[in-house]
Amino acid sequence: EEMERLLTWLYKFETDFLPNVVQGIHTLALTGLRVGELLALTPEDIDLDRKRMSINKTVYLQTVHKPKNNKEMDIPIHPQLELVLKNLVANCSRIGAKHLFENIETNKPYTPKTIRKAIRIAAKEALGINSGITPHTFRRSLSQYLMECGFSVNQISAMLRNSNEMVLRHYSESSLRTLTESFP
Repeated sequence: EEMERLLTWLYKFETDFLPNVVQGIHTLALTGLRVGELLALTPEDIDLDRKRMSINKTVYLQTVHKPKNNKEMDIPIHPQLELVLKNLVANCSRIGAKHLFENIETNKPYTPKTIRKAIRIAAKEALGINSGITPHTFRRSLSQYLMECGFSVNQISAMLRNSNEMVLRHYSESSLRTLTESFP
């Protein structure tokens, strides 16, 4: 419910943000990607026919690297993201961008700071939360949601490309703790 309010607010005020930033946050919310993985996505990583997204690199200090833990894999595209990603890929083709989430002036991926700032603004305006919400919060929230839906720890760990299940258990515990601490 809170994620829906946050995304609704972001799309309402989409023009207040850099191009594609809102779609990037939407992608984070429904994939559990790390922010560097999000920023490294290229049109070639999106397979709309197979409804898969290839996670095979990450951006760190605006340089592309192998993904964390060297875990490359394809993850499913959530049905809500299909149209978003289709439009992003088409836009990249139209403007000649290499990355889905790219600063068109520098032709480099956005920085994590750009995404964090937009999330911070949206959390404050849409939810009244002044701190503690980061791109990684979305990763923990997705983990919690998938657990509540009955997915196994192994399935969630594979989807999020965690190095071990203990990290995933920590996400669940810290997600609850963050929510509790965020209440006024």
